[in-house]
Amino acid sequence: MKKLLVLALILVSVNAFAQTSTGPNGLGIYFEKTGMTNSKAYPTGGSTVTCYLVATHISQTNGLSEWEAHLYTTPNIDPETYTFTFNTPTACVNALTAPDFMVGVAPIFPTANAIWLVTFKFDLPDPVETILVGVGPSVEATSFRDPISHLPLNKAGYGNGNSTLMTAFELSASSLPIPGVPGGYYVACVNGQGPVATSNDSWSGVKSLYR
Repeated sequence: MKKLLVLALILVSVNAFAQTSTGPNGLGIYFEKTGMTNSKAYPTGGSTVTCYLVATHISQTNGLSEWEAHLYTTPNIDPETYTFTFNTPTACVNALTAPDFMVGVAPIFPTANAIWLVTFKFDLPDPVETILVGVGPSVEATSFRDPISHLPLNKAGYGNGNSTLMTAFELSASSLPIPGVPGGYYVACVNGQGPVATSNDSWSGVKSLYR
C-alpha cells in the first residue's frame, strides 16, 4: 500500500513570491537571472516560458568551474522542444545530453550571490496548465560517489575552479520532492503559487493544490 505523505503548503501571491535562497550553495529555477522569483503567470497558451537555473551563495571561494544537474517539468514537456542557452560569453561544454547536464565552464565563474547557469525555455501548452519545474542530480553520470561503496549519490553539485573538489547544491526546505526521482525537487511553478508542498505521492495530488 502506498504510503500517504502529509502536505505542508506555503501559499503566497504569485506576484509577491520572492525567494532567493539565503543559505550557502543554493540551486534554484527562477524567472530572472538574479534569482528572485520562482513563480510566474503565463495566461496565454502557446506563450514561451523563460526561466533560469541559478546557483546562489556558492561557498567555494575559487568560484565555479563545472556543474551537474538535470531539469524536469511536470506535466512533462517533450524534452526535444526545450531550448537551452548557456551563460555567455563564457564558453560552456555539456558532456551529457540536455536536459541532463555535466558542464565545464571556462573561464571560471567568480563567486557571486547569484550565478545563472543556463536559460531554459519551453512553450506553454494550450489550454494553459499549471506546470512545476524541478531540478535533480544528473541521470547519465555523476561526480558524487559514496566513498566506501563507490555507488552514485543522488546530488546535483558544482566544482570549485582550482581542484576536483565537488560541492553539493542545497535546495530549499520548502521544495517539493519529485515522485520517483531520488534527489530531485520541484523548485519553480508556472501558473501557480509555489512550490510548496514538502512531499506528496502523486502528480495528481500536487496539481489539485494549484486550482
